[in-house]
Amino acid sequence: MICKRRRVSTDRTLPEDENRSREDLYCSYLWRHYQENPCWKERPRILIDEFSMKGNILDVGCGFGHFVNFAGKRNRICVGIDINLSIIRKGMQELGSKLLICASAEELPIKDGSFDWILANQIIEHLPNPENFLSEAKRVLPPFGKLILSTPNRLTYFCTRNFLVILKAILGKNKRDPTHIREYTLGEMKRLLKKNHFKLISSCFEGRLSTSVLLKYLFSGGFTIVAQKREK
Repeated sequence: MICKRRRVSTDRTLPEDENRSREDLYCSYLWRHYQENPCWKERPRILIDEFSMKGNILDVGCGFGHFVNFAGKRNRICVGIDINLSIIRKGMQELGSKLLICASAEELPIKDGSFDWILANQIIEHLPNPENFLSEAKRVLPPFGKLILSTPNRLTYFCTRNFLVILKAILGKNKRDPTHIREYTLGEMKRLLKKNHFKLISSCFEGRLSTSVLLKYLFSGGFTIVAQKREK
């Protein structure tokens, strides 16, 4: 499954020490968030049960490896990928995580067609070149392999009364997390997946705000899409 021929892409715009300091800070922030939000620990079970995930699973943007650990307990073969080495080390130290690899989502060190499922949970909004990731996901999946992609909903900003914030949200220039390069609406993400040769299977919004599709589209904090690799 693991391919050593591919090099890991790294951010070389900052000195190495400054990059490391930034990684450590984000690791500390994420660890606090993980400890304060029990839903993070429940999400692996929900995903595996809801989508009947079987076979080999690749968790891209695995963080501390909590999904990888849970999948292993369910007798799934699961490997995690994350570009932040500090986060991987923290997961290994605190959670006993294994099978974690430090690599870029846009250049996966994985052999072609070797994973049945790819999980991309809250990662695509961080990527400078999301189409590179989707191309890599398509390469790593076998025919009819599936991608589960979750990301924040850009239209959430319509819930605010601040006109400038709303305007920036419409233009895609207002982001909740400074590490997010771009956030998407459900429609934008569906078009991006279709453009990159994925067939849409299902989609759903997070939360239980209302049974109204319009309210969910505007106010839900995020959404999840299941897509299948489409052969040309």
